Amino acid sequence: MTPAVIVFPDAADVLGNFELFVDACFSIDIVFEFIRLNQYQKESEFTQIRLEYLKSYFIFDCVAALPGLITLEKSQSTFNKICRFIHYDRVFLQLNYFTENILMGWLGYTRQKVNEYVDFIKLEITIILMTHLMACMWIIIGGQEGGWVLSFVEQQKLATGDPTLTTYDFKIEIYVNAFYFILTTITTVGYGDINGTTTYELLFSMCVEFVGLTFFSFLTGTISVMFSGD
Repeated sequence: MTPAVIVFPDAADVLGNFELFVDACFSIDIVFEFIRLNQYQKESEFTQIRLEYLKSYFIFDCVAALPGLITLEKSQSTFNKICRFIHYDRVFLQLNYFTENILMGWLGYTRQKVNEYVDFIKLEITIILMTHLMACMWIIIGGQEGGWVLSFVEQQKLATGDPTLTTYDFKIEIYVNAFYFILTTITTVGYGDINGTTTYELLFSMCVEFVGLTFFSFLTGTISVMFSGD
């Protein structure tokens, strides 16, 4: 949600309670990092593990959670919440636990088959998250003077005859257009119905195309190996 709030600041009022809940969860997790051990950690390593946490994730967790929690989400800055993505791998840890219990415990799948399904789901989640992040970046760039977002809003003002319309009034349409553009670009489909016009939009489009070439090649190779059984 954080990138979306950065792109559409007015959405902070709607998502404020959700963001506050997430910040509270992060804060509780910070405390737990100092008082508990997970299943892979040993009691004898307790002190060393905590010191390593202080030197690594601790600062990012504090920056991500505490400002919003202390101000009850009244702070105008939300960029600090991007630090949450440092724990992106935790989603996959929970995914491993869930799929192993469901597929192996209930359905009797082999560990190799389970790992293949897990890898595929991870890949799909990564695609969605990467597309979401780049779509938000595309909206930010399009919100500059002469950009596609402002042009879209101006077109809607002319079509409806309402000069008071703002970007937030078309948040869903703008986000869907941005997500569609990024997805078609990184998958090398590129219909060409949406394109950049300003210098920044063209530069960003070229960067997305380079990312898309690399990513699509990796995606094709990974799926081929995954389902070939090699």
